[in-house]
Amino acid sequence: MIHTSFSQYLHLTVLTEVILTLNQGDPGGITLVTDVSHSNWLDKSGHLFLRKLRRDSLGNDELTYLHQKGVFSLPHKSVSDVLIRIYFHHVHPFFPILNAKTFLAAYEDGAYDRIGIHLLWSVFLAASLFVKEETLRDAGFASRKDMKRAMYQKAKALYDMQYEKSKTTLIQAVLLMGFWYSDTQDRTGPLHWIGVAISLCQSAGLHRKSSLGTNQHNTDTEILWRQLWWACVYRDAWYAVGQGKPMRIAIADCNTEMPSVKDCEHMYDGVEETLRAKYLPDHMDLLSQLWVDLLKLTVVLIQITITMQRDGNPGDSRALEQKEEEILACRQNCIALMNNTDRLAQIHVHHVELYCNSTLLVLYRPHILQANAKRSREIATPFDSFIEQRAQTAAARINGILAQLIASDAVDVCQGIICMALIPPMQIHMLNHLSKDPLVRQLHHHQLEICMVVMKELKKTYFGAEIIYKIFENAKAQIQSQALTLETHAGDTQSLAQGSGHIQGVMPGPSNTSNDHADQPDDVSAVLQSLMRQHDYFDIEELDFLNFPATSEIE
Repeated sequence: MIHTSFSQYLHLTVLTEVILTLNQGDPGGITLVTDVSHSNWLDKSGHLFLRKLRRDSLGNDELTYLHQKGVFSLPHKSVSDVLIRIYFHHVHPFFPILNAKTFLAAYEDGAYDRIGIHLLWSVFLAASLFVKEETLRDAGFASRKDMKRAMYQKAKALYDMQYEKSKTTLIQAVLLMGFWYSDTQDRTGPLHWIGVAISLCQSAGLHRKSSLGTNQHNTDTEILWRQLWWACVYRDAWYAVGQGKPMRIAIADCNTEMPSVKDCEHMYDGVEETLRAKYLPDHMDLLSQLWVDLLKLTVVLIQITITMQRDGNPGDSRALEQKEEEILACRQNCIALMNNTDRLAQIHVHHVELYCNSTLLVLYRPHILQANAKRSREIATPFDSFIEQRAQTAAARINGILAQLIASDAVDVCQGIICMALIPPMQIHMLNHLSKDPLVRQLHHHQLEICMVVMKELKKTYFGAEIIYKIFENAKAQIQSQALTLETHAGDTQSLAQGSGHIQGVMPGPSNTSNDHADQPDDVSAVLQSLMRQHDYFDIEELDFLNFPATSEIE
């Protein structure tokens, strides 16, 4: 049954007066022709402001297709209400791309045409990652993945039919479609939708500071545009690092200001108290501060990766200390917020602190690789050992955060980005599997197992977690097998308990080395180096040595 709010889309034409933008790039380029007549043309941003034209709506064949896909049949209101509440509790704090005031007012009034059906299904898609069993049963789904697939198929059908006419709404919907990922052969996973969103943003000029006026409507629009653009930057950066891909965004070419806490507050100011209590989390001011801190951290992460990609070396100790200070400043803000007793606020604080420590490990990682190479030639320096100790400390802090998430029963509501953020500490733990020190070896074995336990739980929701889990599971098996083979060939006479790295399964390190990892077998080193390389460790097609299947449909 078609919801009455969508009836306007069934007419032959739609006429709107929403202003669009078209950015022509350099203000001294083509837009100079249009701007030169203005007295302040030198201050123009390069945006051309256009009104929407009258456009034909979809034909009967397209509408029939969408009917068959069920896009006009929304979930029961009780289920929809839960999904909207989940969205604003678990997605919106670290992805504030909706104006809560206008969205919630339209939703509660049943004016779904003011929201956009494409955007609404995309919101349901993102929220499906955090639903509980009771809601799944009420909605008729067996698992989160089943629900996510159903919501995605409807959003994708609307995207394919070019149903949404508002470019801003389309960008919002596409960004949320980036929460979809099914298998390694899926060509429309997160990276695809991030790329689409970035292209739409750049074509609309959202990456450049605009020259809009200062009336209330324009203020709302500019704030929303800033949030949309920086949401693209955030997702692009973390997926690029997590999957070993280059960023699509050249941050040096963008001058859109980073959203402020005040911007975030503006997007939910004025929400009616009844709607605030029904849908919004408490401590929105704290969550807004965390989002801004996360964006600052993301900028540091981008700078680190750009330096490595451009120069191919980790830089000197002074550059490292400067970036370290910036990361620790973000972490210090998290520590200051940890006294909050609200469970949801604590979960989000834990996320940002985990991301801070993961970024530290991305900073340390190339130095650790250099230290390993030096140690094999017995030329390691005290600075190398110092960095290794810092890396182990950061990895241990991440394990402490995971323990707190487990204790608070919060693993099932972890963000998807956490899958990428856990790769660096797991690399550190894996590297120390071959330490000559039995205590260090055993410690990192257990710390890796905690990460694996969390990743195994995340597999229920995120396909990316399935990939990471199998990579490290297979790497552990190969390293252990190769280490045991080396011992056999060397005629090791140690007892079975010692030779297998204790009954608990801790892998042995070479017993005749004078330095940690100094005499690793070549095959073991190859596995470790592949897991530690900054750009290749998440490329499934290049991980043949792990025997990971190219396609894996996870139900």
